[in-house]
Amino acid sequence: MSSAAKKILQEILQLPLDDQVAIAEEVLSNYEAESLEEIDEAWKVEVRRRIAEIRSGEVKTFPWEEARAKLWARANGKT
Repeated sequence: MSSAAKKILQEILQLPLDDQVAIAEEVLSNYEAESLEEIDEAWKVEVRRRIAEIRSGEVKTFPWEEARAKLWARANGKT
């Protein structure tokens, strides 16, 4: 993501949630229906791939509480 896009994103994230949702809807409405279908299909493929990795044992899962603790520690410079 470009620095300009990051700056815009940071500004958007400071807005009230209703405004954030309205902006997201406006951006998404600019995509052609075909493009949205392609995106939806790509996500389906990705989800299937991730499920297969978990089922095969290639990827291990762990509880949300542990993930949250790790993220919190990382965000606070404790990693």
